[in-house]
Amino acid sequence: MMQNQSPDLRTFASQVLSLETDVSDFVRSSISQRTLTRTVAGLNKELMQGDREQQLQARRALRRLGFM
Repeated sequence: MMQNQSPDLRTFASQVLSLETDVSDFVRSSISQRTLTRTVAGLNKELMQGDREQQLQARRALRRLGFM
């Protein structure tokens, strides 16, 4: 991971994009663990404030989750 980047933001997109299970399983698990809001908020922040690569990854992750 590159320094000077928030590890949480990079992790959100990477976690979603690297899912090997069905996305619905991830969403269901995130809802039950109460982490979905934090994940989506992190992706939105990355989309709005990240560099070009972070924006692209966040957009892909949000699309994969069904939010775009």
